[in-house]
Amino acid sequence: MANVKSILLKRLKLFAKGTGIFLYLFFIIYLIIINIKLHHQPIYQDNINQDAHYQLNYLKKEMHKDLPKRMNQLYPEGLIFAYSLYGLSWADLVQKLPSDHPTRQEALQEIDWCLTQMNLPKAKEQFHKDQPLSHGIFYNAWTTYLLGKRLALNQDSSLWATYEQSCQDIANAFAQAPSPFLSSYKNLAWPADNVVGMAALAQYNKISQTDRHAALIQAWVKQIEENYLDPQTNLIPHEVDYKNGKVLDREGGRGSSSSLMLCFLVEIDSAFAKSQYASYKKHLQIYRFGLPGIREHAIGGGADVDSGPVLLGVGGSASIVGLRAVALQEDAILATGLRNSIEGFGLGWKAGKEKSYLGGFVPMADLFIVWANLVDIQTQETEIKENWQFGFHWRSVLSFGLITFLIYWINKKLKIRNYSS
Repeated sequence: MANVKSILLKRLKLFAKGTGIFLYLFFIIYLIIINIKLHHQPIYQDNINQDAHYQLNYLKKEMHKDLPKRMNQLYPEGLIFAYSLYGLSWADLVQKLPSDHPTRQEALQEIDWCLTQMNLPKAKEQFHKDQPLSHGIFYNAWTTYLLGKRLALNQDSSLWATYEQSCQDIANAFAQAPSPFLSSYKNLAWPADNVVGMAALAQYNKISQTDRHAALIQAWVKQIEENYLDPQTNLIPHEVDYKNGKVLDREGGRGSSSSLMLCFLVEIDSAFAKSQYASYKKHLQIYRFGLPGIREHAIGGGADVDSGPVLLGVGGSASIVGLRAVALQEDAILATGLRNSIEGFGLGWKAGKEKSYLGGFVPMADLFIVWANLVDIQTQETEIKENWQFGFHWRSVLSFGLITFLIYWINKKLKIRNYSS
């Protein structure tokens, strides 16, 4: 019996030692990968961000399989988000390409496919029809905005009447609403969905080269600035009372929604966008281990379906979508820091002409990352003189040294104990 116990103990020690060595090596390799990827730069060829193109190649395969359906099982708006982000990313990818370029033609086909899928009854069924705006502002905003992006690439006359009517329906609902915020679901309202809806109207004015919705947009912005900002952060709130637009308790400015709104506010009112961005940086920008991130909550708060994972206060969704928001403000150092932190911690991986993050196990992250990566900051990036990566580099060296010393010290103590026994 004693021999059996002795053998089991030895095997347990060997297993523990082997596991420890594996974890140590995994940590060191992961740390090296992150440090290398902090110096990542996207490859551009023929006015195309090749990294983003490879991401879309990967996502195309997944989207045409069952990705939107899978996303809808995880998130209430997963299906619409999947089609919208995928379509918008194709639109951004090819906007500088000539009309006869094969990739531009591919993009138009993919966007048209997305719009067709988004207009099927199954895509609308969970959005209540009985609302001031039929099916709610979330559904109408994202479908109309994507349709506008499609028409900006190619003004197909067969789509124009539908687009014009969709914009008018949104405008009429806003004009008749008691507050600036229409409901997304029956009796539930989120300002971010409304910002996308107003951006759709601003986009219509740009495409049609008219000021048809300019007065409504101006009045909407003024109303929010004067009466509906979160008093704690001065940001547009995350969730409001659908009846009067007032901020719900503990649902003031949040990173995930603020990042998303900033992506669209630049199209609505650039001065208001700059003001919101200043508050965003003041209350939500954060540094951890020398790297930038975006808080989900200004003070306290945990994770939920909107925020994604929240680690040490840094919001997953807030930081990924924040990359696009920051890049649109031409804040090159912060944008590069966010992009390359995502590249490192997300383990961006190329295989042939495809690219995914986190092994493709979090496809909603892939969708948001490709959309965020498609703001071109090449010019601003070349002007960066600051070595922002240094803070994480020296912390990595220090971590490596401390862990190595700790392992050595523990191993030495164990040897001494074994020898004395």
